[in-house]
Amino acid sequence: MEFWSAAEGNGVAIDRLHEVRHLIESQINALISLSELKSFSAKVRYIPIIMTADRRDRYPARSRVERKNRIYNCCPQLDYDAFVSGSPVERVAIYIDGLRGCGPGLAKLGATSEQVTEFDRILDETLQIVTEQLNRPSPT
Repeated sequence: MEFWSAAEGNGVAIDRLHEVRHLIESQINALISLSELKSFSAKVRYIPIIMTADRRDRYPARSRVERKNRIYNCCPQLDYDAFVSGSPVERVAIYIDGLRGCGPGLAKLGATSEQVTEFDRILDETLQIVTEQLNRPSPT
């Protein structure tokens, strides 16, 4: 399985989205490569949407499965205000929470319940690792 991410957003949210994405994408792919999911032939494309209230209706959540290409496009709408005003740790948690709905899409691509559980475990582990990195005191 492969994990890929991008983002749709406006205002200050897009910069913060990219900061979080860089922390998380490589960690998820590293954990997938060490798991049983490495042999699952599918791709998760995560494109969270974070728009200000005046644009939210024009950019709805739009997750979907591309069976022919074995891709699950996970495109949830995340809370703009919470993301922008939250701490780096809170932004990471919000970002990862957007991925927690991938199970049904992965199942439509043939993932077993064990594989869906493994993906959820990878999300939990990623959250823990990245949170620890962010909470580590900076060298002075």
